[in-house]
Amino acid sequence: MLFIFQRKVIYMGYAPPGARNEQLGRDTPVPKRLHCEEIQVRSEKNVIVHGLLVRQKGAETQLPSAVIVYFQGILPTPPFRFFKFAILNQFYAFEGNAGNPLHRLPVFASLICPSNQLSTSSPPSSTAVIAVAPRSYWKSTNRMPTQQSLIRDYTAVLSHTHKLFPTSPIIIYGHSLGAAIATCLLSSTTLTPGHHSLDDDGWKQNLKGVVLENPFTSVPDMVKALYPQKWLPYHYMGRFVWDKWDAVGSLRQDYTAATPKYPAGGGNGEKEAGYRGTVMESIIRDRRVLVLVSEKDEVVPPEMGHQLSAAMATRYFGSLGREGGHGEVGCRTVIIKDALHENAWTQRQWIDELTGFVERMRLQ
Repeated sequence: MLFIFQRKVIYMGYAPPGARNEQLGRDTPVPKRLHCEEIQVRSEKNVIVHGLLVRQKGAETQLPSAVIVYFQGILPTPPFRFFKFAILNQFYAFEGNAGNPLHRLPVFASLICPSNQLSTSSPPSSTAVIAVAPRSYWKSTNRMPTQQSLIRDYTAVLSHTHKLFPTSPIIIYGHSLGAAIATCLLSSTTLTPGHHSLDDDGWKQNLKGVVLENPFTSVPDMVKALYPQKWLPYHYMGRFVWDKWDAVGSLRQDYTAATPKYPAGGGNGEKEAGYRGTVMESIIRDRRVLVLVSEKDEVVPPEMGHQLSAAMATRYFGSLGREGGHGEVGCRTVIIKDALHENAWTQRQWIDELTGFVERMRLQ
């Protein structure tokens, strides 16, 4: 039964109770200085996903200097792990695998209005955040999520973002599973130069950077991390998960499919005529990836963030040693001191890193 209903347990759009019926302003207070409006995005013929467009008050009519597209961190909790907690009579649901964008409003406030800009004399920030709940979450169409359908949902969100703000830089921010979604989506998306600015693919040219917070390498790896004892049957259950969210594997597929025509070690040789790489390849080669790892993450082992960073480096740049050391090859990896899986955004270091990265990408 757990095998059959694994997606119902992994993707908990129904938790916490009432999450699908919450209303902006009525059930969830809007942080001061934020202006929020609801948006709808058609993902497929019969699927509409709902979300939020968040801006600072006073900047509602301005063209955003950057748009941060938030990929919700609906972290897969293996079914057997969930029932283990249920047996212990503990309600144990990480914010990551449940909830809706309303619950992330304090995070977005930290992104748009960092504490050093809260003075009433400060000009309003023109950064905007778009956060959409994928299918089965919040007000979105109640269809069972799958790996491919979530990728389609977020691809539609990126296209919608570009249509709303065709000249604004886009930055993807993925947390936990959202980081895996971002990696898998961008690694399977081919660059298509020469399109018109309002085409569905226009977001690819406007994408300036990617932030991956507390990413994991794959769901099977997470299962083994949660149950390292080889004598437990749970240790081997990862191979039976339908949605593996193999971020590291997607980078390998990206590299194989794209067959980059660069010299070994990441030189700046010319591409062959007609060559098309993937979006992820372009972002990594230009060192426009920021990986944030919570030092005391109690959910995702911090080493997984480093493993993903290393995979980006070795896949596109060869030996780590040739480019200056771990964590600075293809991406910047930062350990957020004393942070847990869900509270890194409360740390001053997180705010400084995010706002600094957004500013650098905006100016590119």
